[in-house]
Amino acid sequence: MTLRQTSRARPGSGSRGFTLVELMIVVMIIAILAALATPLVAHYITDTDDAAAQANLVAAEKAIAIYYGNNGAFPAALTPDLFSQSKPLVMPAGWSLQYDSATGDVTLVAVP
Repeated sequence: MTLRQTSRARPGSGSRGFTLVELMIVVMIIAILAALATPLVAHYITDTDDAAAQANLVAAEKAIAIYYGNNGAFPAALTPDLFSQSKPLVMPAGWSLQYDSATGDVTLVAVP
C-alpha cells in the first residue's frame, strides 16, 4: 500500500488566495459602477413621483365627477370619503393638489 501525498501551498508562498491589491481593484471597480448607477436611479425615482402625482390628479378628477353626478354640486373639499377606499391621496414629495370648490377644478402644483 502506497500513500499519495497531496501538494499544499505553504502559507505566505503566494500561490493561493488574493492579494490586497487585487481586492482593492475589485472594490474600486464596484465603487465606480455604483457611482455611475446612482444618477440613473435618482432619475427613475423622480419619474415615479411625477407619475404618482399625475395618477392622483386623475383620481381626484374622477372622484369629483362622480360626486357631482350623484349630488348635483361640487364637494366642499377633497376629503378621503370622496374616494373608493376612503383613504386620503398621498402626494409625493414636491407635489400638491389645489382644488376650487366653486368650479370643481383640480390643479397639480409643484411645491418648491
